[in-house]
Amino acid sequence: MKKSLLAIVLLLSGCAATTTNPTYTNTLDVIGAAAATPTGVAGNYTFLVKAVGHDAHRFYLNTETDYRDQRCISIVMSVPVLKQLGINDSPSVERYFLNKRIKVSGIAKRTQIDFTRDGRPTGKYYYQTHIVIERAEQISAEDAT
Repeated sequence: MKKSLLAIVLLLSGCAATTTNPTYTNTLDVIGAAAATPTGVAGNYTFLVKAVGHDAHRFYLNTETDYRDQRCISIVMSVPVLKQLGINDSPSVERYFLNKRIKVSGIAKRTQIDFTRDGRPTGKYYYQTHIVIERAEQISAEDAT
């Protein structure tokens, strides 16, 4: 009986060792961990980029088509980081990242986004989860297939 039990345990542990990691990181797990940790959660993540956005200073790679979706994680990159990657304009950012699997190393952090009127906060806000990329080595992209 003891030998049978030992054989089953060894067999199951061998199966566990041969399973592969999921292709993508679970965004809800990351968002929950970031919300629970004010300093953010450091890690290596894999996401599918479903949308690309930008403002005057940064580009955003979003895991959902609507960046306001509570399930969305935004990867934030400055123009100098994009230049380190050899990307010089907005259409190139989309060609390089949109519908691609990205691997990101960084800190996922909950960020308050204020609604503004005439450049002033209205007192209303929502939260996003951001991972700020400060160096080109923190991110890579590949086809999602």
